[in-house]
Amino acid sequence: MLKGLVIVCANGCFSSMTEANSKVKALLAGRKARQCCELLVLESALGKGGAPWDFQRGSDFSNVDPFAFIVLA
Repeated sequence: MLKGLVIVCANGCFSSMTEANSKVKALLAGRKARQCCELLVLESALGKGGAPWDFQRGSDFSNVDPFAFIVLA
């Protein structure tokens, strides 16, 4: 069973984290979905429209971490 779910949004995709949370809550509206797991919504440190990552770039540790995030309160 899924215990935790992390959603990383593109930087600038939402005007605020409150807006992002409200959009994601609609996905977990069902009773079973609410009970399934812990949810964390984050914003990527990379700009919107950045290049997609592939295995070669993902395994090159000299690149900026594509999963780095900035938490906005």
